[in-house]
Amino acid sequence: MASAVYPFSRLGSEFMPPLYEGTLFYMPVTIPAASISEVSKLLNLQDKLIMTVPEVQQVFGKAGRADTPTDPAPLEMFETIINLKPEPQWRPGMTVDRLTDELNDKLSIPGVANSFTMPIKARIDMLATGIRTPVGIKVLGPDLKVIEKIGIKLEDAIRPIKGTRSVYAERSTTGYFLDFKVKREEAARYGLSIDDVQEVIQSAIGGASLTTTIEGRERYPVNVRYSRGLRSSIESLKQVLIPVIPLTLFIIFILLYFNTTSITKTMIVLLAVPFSLVGSFWLLYFLNYNMSIAVWIGIIALAGLDAETGVVMLLYLDLAYTQWKQEGRLTNLADLKEAIMHGAVKRIRPKIMTVSVILAGLVPIMFSSGTGADVMKRIAAPMVGGVATSTILELLIYPAIFLLWKQRGIRQTGAIPDTTDPEVANRDSLPSKS
Repeated sequence: MASAVYPFSRLGSEFMPPLYEGTLFYMPVTIPAASISEVSKLLNLQDKLIMTVPEVQQVFGKAGRADTPTDPAPLEMFETIINLKPEPQWRPGMTVDRLTDELNDKLSIPGVANSFTMPIKARIDMLATGIRTPVGIKVLGPDLKVIEKIGIKLEDAIRPIKGTRSVYAERSTTGYFLDFKVKREEAARYGLSIDDVQEVIQSAIGGASLTTTIEGRERYPVNVRYSRGLRSSIESLKQVLIPVIPLTLFIIFILLYFNTTSITKTMIVLLAVPFSLVGSFWLLYFLNYNMSIAVWIGIIALAGLDAETGVVMLLYLDLAYTQWKQEGRLTNLADLKEAIMHGAVKRIRPKIMTVSVILAGLVPIMFSSGTGADVMKRIAAPMVGGVATSTILELLIYPAIFLLWKQRGIRQTGAIPDTTDPEVANRDSLPSKS
């Protein structure tokens, strides 16, 4: 009994005895903040390297969190199941330890720390200790930066120890960060505020949440941002454009002026934009929609449509006015009203046709359901509401504004009739013939 004291004092301890499960569990980690595309490439490369070992029958790897709240794994954490062939089919002299060493050598990828275990053992170890490797050191303290610094020192100290396959200290505070410092003078030169620049940084680079998809009891946010090619480097980020709004409106004003060659006509065309917003905002209010990127896309499309149809309406009125003036038929206010009525009536059919086509294409979207329907509804809603009020504007208000504008010219040329003449007064008060 006394002789048993020495060997007993030299015995170690473990939670569970080693048990070969017939399957290996490869759990490497890489640096934090790795992108989805890079993680996918790395996962694919690892699977191909593992399949080159003759004893491997099947490989299945995943990165990040599974579709369950009980597995909050970060994207840089890999879990790969390696199913092995039956042992009689292994190479002569091959053991599990030798097989693990061979896999470890093949998977020596820069920036990746390897860890091999077995599925059941890994789950038990992680539930019991929170550590997935055979040996782990926990560092506790109030300061995360100090904890990470100590962990990196331990990593450097343990790596040279004989028998160590891989060492990795978790970077709890590490990630890739970019600090954007706005050049206030240059922003002010273009009429931009700091908020304008930061809004583009948030939406184009960080991403803007548009809506939430509902799949059964699950909710998933829909996030939109620039593609990776437009934000993958500092040089690419420098090319991101900031929508310069006063300047944009000025450019639109200049383009309309080149089309109409009249500042007054240009201002009349631009009246369609705010008037159509009345219908847009009311419909958004009744539908209980919030302002979002999708809504603004619909408003932008509506503004372009209104400006286009407004130019056409103004063209009809101007053509009728010019034609009557050249023919000498525009001598008084009654003639002006009749000319404007003549031009406006010609615009009713194409305008109603335009509105009908737009509504026929957009109204079905408002009753759609399924993936992406929430976003499409918010794009279509401001257009549906705005088209209705813009129709009223162009058919009723445009002719009245055109009349107010052109009758000033008649008064200045002295073509206004003498209303004291009973015959003229009665003629102006009678309805005009069309």
